[in-house]
Parts: sequence; structure tokens; C-alpha cells
Amino acid sequence: MSRALRLVTAVAVIATAGLTAAQSPTTPSTPTTPTMPTSPTTPTTPPATIADGIQPMPAGRSTWRSQDGSVVDLTVDSTAGTVTGTFTPGFPCGLASTLTPASRPLLGTVNGNAVAWALSLAACPSVGTWVGHFQTTGTEEQLSMLFTLAVPESPPGVGSTLTGPAVFVRQTAGATP
Repeated sequence: MSRALRLVTAVAVIATAGLTAAQSPTTPSTPTTPTMPTSPTTPTTPPATIADGIQPMPAGRSTWRSQDGSVVDLTVDSTAGTVTGTFTPGFPCGLASTLTPASRPLLGTVNGNAVAWALSLAACPSVGTWVGHFQTTGTEEQLSMLFTLAVPESPPGVGSTLTGPAVFVRQTAGATP
């Protein structure tokens, strides 16, 4: 997939990710008029809210590995809503054909199951952001993220911004990162 197509795909995902049914760009074929119930009803159970299904990002220190071998070591302070840690890339940087495994500090934020961090990869050189959600799939804890890496280029062009998905899986205490 070309870089331009990945960029367009990421923008479309981000642009539509937060839409609710009421905000959807599609419109009904015939207008509808809201109607009031003829008699009041009392619900037997409270309606479910979005917050009922949220599994918050685990607090404390944890290590995560992505499909490309990148490793993040995160410390989450859920009270303050902050994320600190390090990122070790599992991919070649810049024009290098070998990995540059130098860990880089990261700073971020967390709100419920939403998590984001930013960092600078001096060896690549680039700056990047990762934005996504914590989720549990079966017994596996995951961070399902979208990344954006901006590399210096003069003038800036399509090749100067890389985007894509990344899934980080939580490593157990005995696993080798």
C-alpha cells in the first residue's frame, strides 16, 4: 500500500471514528418526526451508558510489544491522567537498513481506555504520536493504536508523514521484551 493511500485511509478513519448515528453523514430517505409516548413508562433498569463498557487503561508500570517489534515501557498514573515511559523502535529508521534500538522517552495522557503519547526519534529522525485505546481480547490485553510519524523534509510532501495502525500486546512479567 502506498504512503499516500495509507495517509488517506488514516485520515478517513480518524474523521469518522467519533461520529455517532446522529452525526453520521448519511441522511434518511424520508424525514421522521419524533413522537411522544401516549402513556408514561418507567424503565425497569437504567439505560446502559458508554462508560459502562469501558475498561480503563491499567495503572502502574507495564511493557507492550507491537507486531513490528517496537516496545513501549509505560507508567500510567490514572489519577493524574498521565503516561510516561520509553519507546524502543522495532523498525529501521530513515535510510538505515538495520534497527536503531535506542530507547526514547515518551510523554502522554490517558482518560479511561483512551491513551496517547508523543516522542522524538532522533536517530530516524522523526517526531511521532500514537493515539488509541486499551482493550482486552480474550485473555490478551492490547493497545490498538494509530501512529503518525513526521520526518523532516524540505519542502514537506506526502513522503514526509507516515501513518498506520499498530497493535501492542501487554507482555507478562516473565516475557522477554
